[in-house]
Amino acid sequence: MPEHNDINPIFLSTDTARKIYELGEDITKLLQSASTCVALLTIPELDPPEQEAELKPSGSPSSEASTPRDSAGLPSRPRLPVGEERSEQFVMEATQYYETLDTIHLNLRTAMAHLRRERVAPAAITAPPPGFVPTAFGVGPEAGLNARGLQETRLERDAWRGVVDALERLKVQQTAATPDSVAS
Repeated sequence: MPEHNDINPIFLSTDTARKIYELGEDITKLLQSASTCVALLTIPELDPPEQEAELKPSGSPSSEASTPRDSAGLPSRPRLPVGEERSEQFVMEATQYYETLDTIHLNLRTAMAHLRRERVAPAAITAPPPGFVPTAFGVGPEAGLNARGLQETRLERDAWRGVVDALERLKVQQTAATPDSVAS
């Protein structure tokens, strides 16, 4: 897991949030394993003799500390083995791929079970639409004609209901006080 300074604090709040954050790292491993498996299934390209002296065999798929990087900062593809070693490495990479996939599957199911047990509303965990800017009040209608927050909206609604109830009671009192004028 990376340094805690690099992680959004929301992902450090609970165990479930930490597991969801770690899923991103697992997915990265899964994609790297899939990429290596596909590369191992392709027809091997032999390096020209002058480049063979520069390249060193990767040895194992987990030697990430000394992995050279390309111009985009991504790990450059290690030199793949040839012959029988190639099929052995494919088996190792495929096994790692399925183990990682199983871990991701289990972590997703566990996270979903925790979210269901805690009764987290789906609206709380869905991403807002692109370009969404929250109002100054946080929760409530979008800014525009009606730029009030949720609490202000509820207070106004309750005030109008009170006005309607008061007017209805006043109307009932007036009709009860003057029953003769209604009959004529």
